[in-house]
Amino acid sequence: YNAEHGITPETIKKKISDILDSVFEKGDRVQVEVNDKGEHLVGKKLTDHIDDLKARMKDAAGNLEFEEAARLRDEIKRLQAADLGL
Repeated sequence: YNAEHGITPETIKKKISDILDSVFEKGDRVQVEVNDKGEHLVGKKLTDHIDDLKARMKDAAGNLEFEEAARLRDEIKRLQAADLGL
């Protein structure tokens, strides 16, 4: 069918945030708190928080909780991008 109609199969490429924003995942989504104490994360505090998130991400991956690990990975990237001003 594909050859007859000139269709070339391609892998679907989506960001994890696109998947989590779907209608089916809305109820299961939890946001990572920026800081438990409500402090602004600047400089050393931000790097300490990112290091904590990395440790939690590795623990989640070790426990085969890949969705949680991916969510933490995306949060780390978002915080690093915000820190760099991207």
